[in-house]
Amino acid sequence: AQFLVYTQEDSAGQAEYGRAKDQIASDYQRGNFALGEKGFAALPETERKDRLLNRVRLQVASQESDEVFEEISKEYEEMFPGDMSIFGLQIEHAYSRKDYKAILQRIRDYEALLGGGDAYTFWMQGDVMVYLEQPDSAYFYLDKSTRLEPQFDPPFISRFYLQLDQKDYEGALSTFESLEGMGYNLDNLDLSEYADFLN
Repeated sequence: AQFLVYTQEDSAGQAEYGRAKDQIASDYQRGNFALGEKGFAALPETERKDRLLNRVRLQVASQESDEVFEEISKEYEEMFPGDMSIFGLQIEHAYSRKDYKAILQRIRDYEALLGGGDAYTFWMQGDVMVYLEQPDSAYFYLDKSTRLEPQFDPPFISRFYLQLDQKDYEGALSTFESLEGMGYNLDNLDLSEYADFLN
């Protein structure tokens, strides 16, 4: 009987905390970050370690300010060490700030957890090198990506636009042939800034 009473009390408590977490997540998602933070702080410590709630919190923090995002990102990493499910969000935030060195660092942290790079991380590094105006390094990483995954189209698209920017139209046509094999045609690609190439 005592076991059943404790179990029922525990279940009722869990349900209440579940409703509270739903309300807090809703506050965050509606853009009321301050109210979400107030509710989050009121949760018991064990409930504040809910991974999904913390992801929502971090996602909304990215829209608040760089300082808030960095602080909550650090809290998340301390709470869930080695969890790279927020990798994309951190990369997106760094891109919005044009902080390409931070992007490279995040990618390298991710690769360390993976035990090495893959087609996706090599493509991302190549793309960052384009923004850093280091075309030789960009080609190096884009080539590594396409060698690993010949049907992965993002590095081909990055290479195509890099070649257009460098007015290497012969190379761009060669890359475009690969893209055609993946189902692309000129209508799929934004070429409004490349009238010379189209001519």
